[in-house]
Amino acid sequence: MDAIIGVCLLALLATPAGFAAARLLRLWMPVSAAARISARAARRPGRGARRRRWTGFADLALATALLLAVAALVAPHERPLVVALPLALVVTVLVLLDARYLWLPDVVTLPLLGLGVLAASARGTTLDALLAALLGGLAMLAIQVAFRRLRGVEGLGLGDVKLVAAFGAWVGLQALPLVVAVASVSALAVVGGLALARRRMPSASEPIPFGAFLSVGFYLVWLALAWPGAPV
Repeated sequence: MDAIIGVCLLALLATPAGFAAARLLRLWMPVSAAARISARAARRPGRGARRRRWTGFADLALATALLLAVAALVAPHERPLVVALPLALVVTVLVLLDARYLWLPDVVTLPLLGLGVLAASARGTTLDALLAALLGGLAMLAIQVAFRRLRGVEGLGLGDVKLVAAFGAWVGLQALPLVVAVASVSALAVVGGLALARRRMPSASEPIPFGAFLSVGFYLVWLALAWPGAPV
């Protein structure tokens, strides 16, 4: 089962989203219709300013990929590498696309949700995975709606909602709040660091790629749950 999940995770890299992420890192790839589709999606109207604003995050995402790979290889976890390494690549794709384009494509998040449920079924925790996905997604949706009504701007996108649901399927109901907490703290740290560097606070309308922080937080929590002595 682990090998099947690992292969399915690698298959997500062959989607338009994977091609778009590879283009950001200037990796060689054959010219294909999927790559052209991903390029057009990245240039949709209204995204130009966001694309310029978060340009530097592509380098951060590449560093993220290296750190996650090192964590998968050297951390004292008990996750099979045939799943851990492909999952690190998928997480990096999500970090890249959200940081650069504020885009969390369904072609990655929805299959990731299904694979999380499949992985949970192999451990006999299918119900916990389904509950985590449902309740986590609903909680994020409620936050999104409440923020939009109170502030008049989008605080979270639907991509973030689907992403939390997918991550809930992988880590379960008990660990999902920890994923959100790690993401929130790291996002505050990065935004605070940028504010100090720019000597100004970001405006309320300035978008933040929260999905990128969610992705890294998820992967670290997912690995930590498999450390010897960790509650699973």
